[in-house]
Amino acid sequence: MHRLRRVAMTTVALLATGAATVAWSGAARADVVYRVYHTGGVGLSVRSGPTTSSARIGTVPEGASISIHCQTYGDNINGSTIWDQLSSGGFVTDWYVNTPSIGAFSPGIGQCGQASSPPPPPPQSVYNRGAAVNWALSHARDIRAGDVAFPDDCTWFVSQALWAGSLPKTAQWTNQGHHGKHGVIPGTVSATSARDLINYLGTSNNPVSITKYPLGPDRFRNNAVPEAQPGDIIAYQWSRADGGITHLSLVVDIAAGSYPEVSEWGTWFPQEPYVKRGWTWSQLNHEWLQAKYPEVTAILIHFNSR
Repeated sequence: MHRLRRVAMTTVALLATGAATVAWSGAARADVVYRVYHTGGVGLSVRSGPTTSSARIGTVPEGASISIHCQTYGDNINGSTIWDQLSSGGFVTDWYVNTPSIGAFSPGIGQCGQASSPPPPPPQSVYNRGAAVNWALSHARDIRAGDVAFPDDCTWFVSQALWAGSLPKTAQWTNQGHHGKHGVIPGTVSATSARDLINYLGTSNNPVSITKYPLGPDRFRNNAVPEAQPGDIIAYQWSRADGGITHLSLVVDIAAGSYPEVSEWGTWFPQEPYVKRGWTWSQLNHEWLQAKYPEVTAILIHFNSR
């Protein structure tokens, strides 16, 4: 394909049809429009570069149109190393865009610079947020008070959701075997202990990198956590006397105002676990968590994928 040399970009305009064009000095070239799909309703992250470790600069909802300027190589997502550079300048993995070709450059879309020169990077594991969320919402009622004979069933719940989201089990983090005083706790310690799971996810054994965002008193007061996505973890410390994280929940939705909603297990719930609650709200006590636990803090565990 013959490419026009870019002299100067003067404007980017979104048309009423949802298509986007880039105006060039001396010549005009229309970018192409496709849709985001197969993300399980989670949407697609827009990143500053064609890698999952690049900064997330936005999100495109499921089914939304995107304007693609060119394609390039990047991280391997489900076997495809093709990434799309948007007219706005950000990058999205092509795997979740309905372009004509899967795992190869699509006809009718230009290649960015020397995109065809470098070899594709090695494969990387991907966290399927939608599958993890679906598991959590489907299994949140699987436990009732007293059903589980160990205190960290909240972590066991989160571990199972992450496995459903395709994070691979390892010898350190698995549901195989049992441990504990009488050998009744399932899996390994990292699969059932809140602190151990968070520590494990921060090591190189975890194939998907994470970013930790402290959620202090101000976050509990204003509720908003714009960094959160469905499939992330919120880890709670109820008081300084706890000495660290003691409870985990899985983000299953984002309400208005960037307010995460979570699912979780806990043997202290009198009727049933929480299928969905606002992350700062105690349904058990019908009050804000800060009112019940004045010293409460938390950490958002954000998975750097999609």
